[in-house]
Amino acid sequence: MAGSPLRQKLRAELETPPEQRRLGSGWLSGTLALLLAAGCLVLMDWIAGARMHFLEVIVLRGVTAIPMFTLGFDPAAIQIYLLIVYFYSAFIHANIGWNLGPLEPLLATPRFHHWHHGEEREAVDVNFAIHFPLFDRLFGTRHMPETRWPKAYGIKGHPVPGGYWQQFLYPFQRRSAKPPTDDPVAQLDRASAF
Repeated sequence: MAGSPLRQKLRAELETPPEQRRLGSGWLSGTLALLLAAGCLVLMDWIAGARMHFLEVIVLRGVTAIPMFTLGFDPAAIQIYLLIVYFYSAFIHANIGWNLGPLEPLLATPRFHHWHHGEEREAVDVNFAIHFPLFDRLFGTRHMPETRWPKAYGIKGHPVPGGYWQQFLYPFQRRSAKPPTDDPVAQLDRASAF
């Protein structure tokens, strides 16, 4: 498949900036990007909001749904809340280049959230807000370049392995220290490896 027309078309689609992509085609190329990159996340798309380690799902449900049931919330209200959260998560991970104008300072948007996952130095420790960017503005962690999106996603120097079981075990594996460097992102990578 290395030189196939399908692969060439997908590669061209992936190299197109998000704001220039045809609406509706990004989800397919984003999903297949993982295959093209041999397990290394090179593109973030709407499905990224649903891709979690099963232990993360257990913890997340443990700190959200279980307390709501325990406190007596109506099960229908909890289901509506979870549905809204799932759709909103898909929205903020989507590759849509819309400028949402007056909503951007009030709600997390795809462009805002993509910078949280960016690999560039300027994307480290920014845009933590899940719903309201006001908190990032208050704490000085808001980063929102006017016309740019991140070039790559993930943690530089830590590609995610290919294959289900390798990805399942990846969070539990100790990684060797890298040689010293003056690059602050590499230093951050080294510190988070253990």
